[in-house]
Amino acid sequence: MTRDDLFNTNASIVKGLAEACAKNCPEAMVLIISNPVNSTVPIFAETLRQAGVYDPRRLFGVTSLDVVRANKFVADAAGLDPADT
Repeated sequence: MTRDDLFNTNASIVKGLAEACAKNCPEAMVLIISNPVNSTVPIFAETLRQAGVYDPRRLFGVTSLDVVRANKFVADAAGLDPADT
């Protein structure tokens, strides 16, 4: 899967989730962890904005997923437990 494929897939999923949140739980706190976060958060925000329920205090982009993955890969390569890195 290319980065473009990943973006298109995740963008579609995020947009659908945003539409559902706008309709069913417009005051929810939402954390987006789907890559690329710098592109999927604005998609979610714009979808909420179009529905008239966007509140920037309730939408967050989570970037720690890549850090956790990197720690796991490095720990595996070094023969360590990721919890100890």
